[in-house]
Amino acid sequence: MTEDRMNNPAGLGALWFGLIGGPLVMFIHGAIGFVMIPWACGAGKQAALWTNTAICLLVTGAAIFIAYRKWLESGAEWDDTEKQGAIPRGRFMAIVGMAVSSLSLLVIIADGIASLFLGACQ
Repeated sequence: MTEDRMNNPAGLGALWFGLIGGPLVMFIHGAIGFVMIPWACGAGKQAALWTNTAICLLVTGAAIFIAYRKWLESGAEWDDTEKQGAIPRGRFMAIVGMAVSSLSLLVIIADGIASLFLGACQ
């Protein structure tokens, strides 16, 4: 693995998407759900809330997958040393991205379960 693959704009963008994509989508899911509930109750469109959850789960899953792929590209190991450079930074960002996006995925699932079993008007 060369450092230039971690330093190019596409590599950095993928690392940042893996790191902040999951939490960002989690917050967007909550905001859209909050705004959509009165409309879904009035129009009887419960499926719109499920669609919101499904799309957010897919995007968050993509963030986890991208972080995982970047971790594999950087050598798929954890450095115990205090090395500097693009490779250790990429490994750290990928591992933290997988963890944070996985927790965000769990929050979206928990919120989606509530909209699945409770109606929009409840």
